Amino acid sequence: MKNDRFSKISIPIMNHLMEFLCKNCHNLKTLEFPFTIQNNEYFNNIIDLLTNKDYNGASKLNDLKELFYINRSNEITLSTKDFYSALSNNICNLDLFYNEGINSIEKAYSISQFISLQKKLRHITLSEYKYGSMFYNIEHYNIVFDSLSTQIESLQSIEFKFLSFARISEKALNSLCSLNNIKELKLHNCRKMDDNLNSWAKKLTVLETFEYVANYYASISEDFLVQLIKSSSNTLNKLVIKFKRVNEFNLIFKQIPIYLSSLIYLDLPTIFPDELISIFKSCTKLVFLSTKLSYNNRSWDEDFKTLGELIPKNLQRIQFKEINCYMFSTYGLRWFFRGCKNRDGKLNNLKITGKFILDQQYFNVANEFDIELITKRKLY
Repeated sequence: MKNDRFSKISIPIMNHLMEFLCKNCHNLKTLEFPFTIQNNEYFNNIIDLLTNKDYNGASKLNDLKELFYINRSNEITLSTKDFYSALSNNICNLDLFYNEGINSIEKAYSISQFISLQKKLRHITLSEYKYGSMFYNIEHYNIVFDSLSTQIESLQSIEFKFLSFARISEKALNSLCSLNNIKELKLHNCRKMDDNLNSWAKKLTVLETFEYVANYYASISEDFLVQLIKSSSNTLNKLVIKFKRVNEFNLIFKQIPIYLSSLIYLDLPTIFPDELISIFKSCTKLVFLSTKLSYNNRSWDEDFKTLGELIPKNLQRIQFKEINCYMFSTYGLRWFFRGCKNRDGKLNNLKITGKFILDQQYFNVANEFDIELITKRKLY
């Protein structure tokens, strides 16, 4: 009862505040719709307030640079106005565009047209709801992907979240391949990224940042990743790969020291001693490293001694993830730090996460070398 009474009071107040802001705001740069407005009249009124033109023929959205719109895929839009069609005559100078959820082919065409009208779009994020969508249809995204080619000169950053690339059309793939100025690509929990996408990876020749993140096992072709590493070998300086590693993903770790000597930032899943040693030898410009040390019923002490002698001099921060059991002694840690200092290394921070509890002796060793040791325990 209390919640009902609160809602009856608070919702009209919030609606009035929103209408006041929309009516009186000027020179908007960022607009966010973090949820679908299901009240037709209220939604239409908000759009009208934002798009009404003044005596100079300008609306409040003419200078908008960033637009975020979330339409939950399991919700059918009830508004009488199509969101992007209503905005198309008012917004053409976006730098950043974020859309979550496409629940109909009409919506896909609306988004496609909206993207095509932008003059210099630099960053785009396309996402589905993270728990899956009963309305997800690759045909919707084939339509939207095809429109990206209209931004061939300006588009530099692409982020895809929770999308499946199964049955991507040749036309849509060609559109992705045409984007020859992409410097940042982030693929988070995307599926069915198979060998048919290798032609796209070949075109990513000026990539500076690449992220592939999967909550569990990878759903991406290793050949695609290898091709991307080769294609961007002259420019890539930030590489993030996160997934539960299985045996077949070994080639990637061998390619990194061969092709990516200019890396500055590196975040990897489980790694073996010989792989990390090779990376330390080749990736001499590293400033940040995050990885999970492999566990093979033996200590990393001897490997730490070797790694300390090879550590890149510019490496300042290291994070070892998911240390859930004993993996190295204080002696191994001392060898590692000593080797780093003997090379005039810049390491100043080591962060260890996981269930394993480091006793005070580990912190004493870190203090000897003036290195900050940080632990973050996971209790589950």
